[in-house]
Amino acid sequence: MLTVAVQCDKLRAGSTGDWTMGLILGKLYIALRSAGASEEQAQAAAAEVFGYENRWTKIERDLTIIKWILAFNLATTMAILLKLFS
Repeated sequence: MLTVAVQCDKLRAGSTGDWTMGLILGKLYIALRSAGASEEQAQAAAAEVFGYENRWTKIERDLTIIKWILAFNLATTMAILLKLFS
């Protein structure tokens, strides 16, 4: 899904002067705004959905690592069995 950088929270981080920029889902934000939600509500809802999307991305990455570990384990086991019975 298309994500766009939208300035949702301008927070000054301590005394360093850094600005924090939130990423929200652009299409969801636009849909909520056109449905009549206020700007603050649309930004908050879209930012929350973006947080869930990040969680799913992490889970998918973890599953990919587990698949590689399982494949390595299976290949090693097959090699040991092949060597043992041949």
